[in-house]
Amino acid sequence: MRKFNPELRSGRGRISMNWTQLNALLTGVSAIDLGSLAIRTRADAKRFAEEYGFDVDNPVQLEQVEHAHHEAIQFIEEIFLEPDQRSLIAPEIRRPDHVLDLLVYSSNYLNKSNLRQMWACAVLKVMHGIFHIDHDSKLRHFDIIRDQIFEPMTRCIQSQGEHHYLTDGHTCLPLFFYELKRNKGRESILLKLLQKPNYVASDIYDHMGVRLVLDTKIECLFALTLLRKSHVVSVTNIKPFRSRNLLMDVKLAKKAFNQYKPLLARSRTYPRQALRNIDRELENLQVANRDRGNPHSADDYQAIQITARKMVHVPNPAYQQMRQLIAFARKKAVEVPDRMIHDVELDKEFSFYFDFEIQLMDKQSYLRTMRGPASHQAYKKRQRDTARRRVLGPMLIAYLEKARQGLAHV
Repeated sequence: MRKFNPELRSGRGRISMNWTQLNALLTGVSAIDLGSLAIRTRADAKRFAEEYGFDVDNPVQLEQVEHAHHEAIQFIEEIFLEPDQRSLIAPEIRRPDHVLDLLVYSSNYLNKSNLRQMWACAVLKVMHGIFHIDHDSKLRHFDIIRDQIFEPMTRCIQSQGEHHYLTDGHTCLPLFFYELKRNKGRESILLKLLQKPNYVASDIYDHMGVRLVLDTKIECLFALTLLRKSHVVSVTNIKPFRSRNLLMDVKLAKKAFNQYKPLLARSRTYPRQALRNIDRELENLQVANRDRGNPHSADDYQAIQITARKMVHVPNPAYQQMRQLIAFARKKAVEVPDRMIHDVELDKEFSFYFDFEIQLMDKQSYLRTMRGPASHQAYKKRQRDTARRRVLGPMLIAYLEKARQGLAHV
């Protein structure tokens, strides 16, 4: 038996410390904020890829990695670069001899300011986001999940011609506008991943959502109460840290409501004017100093946002196959253990919670989202700018700007 003597040596000499990598492990630095990786050879890169989850000797898995590489290049070109900057991507990054070489290029051992290294890091960051999207198992059953989440909501929304109402069968609230966001586009998901600190697909809470726009702010509270009574949302099934109220001060809303409550109770028709009077009582509230939660939201963006979660049930495609195998075994007089039958029944479906977002706002707040800083277009630009800074990094962005001015040696 070989005898080992204690010593502080590695295969190439005395052991060394990569303090950047250690700091990332100990303090939870996001992968997107790493300046480089510590990979010297293609063999090191292969081992890194295996630990990450891909065996590049497997043709199917290699094709997945290469597809992600091509998609990442295209995403960077279309989202982060101007048309005249796209040719600046290093050729060996665009078409490496082997996709593993990107990991080697991402190391800063040779040159800390190497353009190839910066491009490699940028592409790998986007690839990392693509892998998270492609391997989020919940998204594979999106159509089934969407139907189960929206079914209770659509029961509460009734239409008469061009007019829409939110109702639980007793209360009926007129809607100025409503929207069921049935899915979040792949590009939009990837962009959101790249600007989020945690940078994983499971942290996207608005793959689908509902926007309800009512005439007044106070009606948004009525709508939320109606959704609770209809069991569309439950206090026990919300993400508390995701609740945002940028629409009104609830304590003052309660005070104003109690003041007008007798008038509302006496009204024989829908008390629209009284509701608008309540809103006027609230219109001087200072909401700009509230914690907005999302750094990309405009200062004048006003809404109530709640992230709810619903238990969904997805059929297991392997269940029917197992039932057929058991039936075939019994037909052949092969004994099937009771435990096996029990386990198969347990696997009849997958059950898990899925998050969706509910947004409520009044008409004036909604109209502001159609233009100016509170518009969706302005919001997406702020998202894109954040993601661009994190993916490309300050040195590569500075190089691109100089190149546009004809100052870089390209």
